[in-house]
Parts: sequence; structure tokens; C-alpha cells
Amino acid sequence: MTDMPAPPQRRLWHRIPVIGWILWDLQRDFRGNAPYAAMIALLLLVLGVQQLGLAAIVLAAVLATPVIFTVLIIIAKG
Repeated sequence: MTDMPAPPQRRLWHRIPVIGWILWDLQRDFRGNAPYAAMIALLLLVLGVQQLGLAAIVLAAVLATPVIFTVLIIIAKG
């Protein structure tokens, strides 16, 4: 018989109805589900712009700032 890898453990955030399902799928198969997660994030940004206007773009940029700084630090370290 072939040894099957153990399924990943369910965490507390996996119990959140929609976000948890997406995170669970990404944890199981990142390469197959990453484009879908990116499309969901883009759709949420578009819907936010429809509802809030420019404020949604500003909020998205503010939320992305720590990620961009982390990427820049990793690139600078080599």
C-alpha cells in the first residue's frame, strides 16, 4: 500500500464560513486554488469600489503596505 500524507489539521479560522473554506482549499492545494483566491480578492475590491468609491482603493493600499515592506526587506537581504 502507498502511504498517504496526513490531511492538514483544521484550525480555528477554518471554521469561519466563507473565508475558512477558501483558506482550507488553499492549504490543501495552493497551486490549483491560488488563481481562484486571487479572482475572489479582485472581485471584492471591485465590489468595494462600487460601494465605497476611492476609499476602497485607499484601504486596499493601506492593507497591502506591510506585505510590500516585507517583500522589499526579503529582496534587500538577498
